[in-house]
Amino acid sequence: MGFKYEKQHAGISNCPPHAYRAVERVSFRFVANDPPLPDDFLPVALRPDHEPLDRDVRRCQSLGLSLFASEKAGREKFNYLRKKAPLIHKKVGTMIATGTITPKDGLTSDIERHGHFTLHEFATASLHASFKIIGTL
Repeated sequence: MGFKYEKQHAGISNCPPHAYRAVERVSFRFVANDPPLPDDFLPVALRPDHEPLDRDVRRCQSLGLSLFASEKAGREKFNYLRKKAPLIHKKVGTMIATGTITPKDGLTSDIERHGHFTLHEFATASLHASFKIIGTL
């Protein structure tokens, strides 16, 4: 199955990394709209304010979606980001949404130490339709 941003993946070696796998997992994401819109699930690399990256690893990461394995992990990351960048809410939104990703949605990294993981979406994924707002950040 092809990736949603196949054209952008081209030319980046090992993207997504071979270790990524298809899983079913309850997930959490920062969003700006209620209900969530497709733009709430746009990778950083495709946002208008994104600065180009020079290393393949970083370029690949920026084509994936940042998700969290728990609401707590998402809130902690948002609070951390807000301390470093007080206007972060203008980029990522002010709400947290939850939904279940399935093997049909794409390939994910392992969950990192602070509960973050990256999803590279398959072309058929439509996450905005399955995520629901659960609170404000």
